[in-house]
Amino acid sequence: MPSSRRFTLSTSVLLLPAVLAIGACSSSSSGSSPSPSADGGSVTFTEVYDTVLQPTCSSHHAAGQADSFLDLSSQSAAYASLVGVKASGPACGTSGETRVVAGNASESLLYQKVSMSKPPCGAQMPLGGTPISASDQSLIEDWINAGAKND
Repeated sequence: MPSSRRFTLSTSVLLLPAVLAIGACSSSSSGSSPSPSADGGSVTFTEVYDTVLQPTCSSHHAAGQADSFLDLSSQSAAYASLVGVKASGPACGTSGETRVVAGNASESLLYQKVSMSKPPCGAQMPLGGTPISASDQSLIEDWINAGAKND
């Protein structure tokens, strides 16, 4: 009996590092979980609009502007123009892409156009300007992946 007890104890000691490693991997956060916002909560659309869309995009994407096919002139207009809405306009209108697919940033044209140098249609945004920062890209990604709520 002592030899079988030694085997069990030895096996347990050898397996412990593997079990701990697996547990650590499963408890780590994935890239799709929402990042905390400035106030410690999940990213909100208000934060996305105030931080990125309004200062960077709304002057070109508004009624009466050349890119008026996407209205980002106000927070309510922006939300209504983005979530669940098929792309329009000269570069993406026939692409079949959806501007924001709630819960899936990688399939959302908004995220693709701000994060990819060659999005599936059109050009990287802002057009002709410096791409938005990685933290602003993450803000958009996290909001979409968290369900793209109007909050």
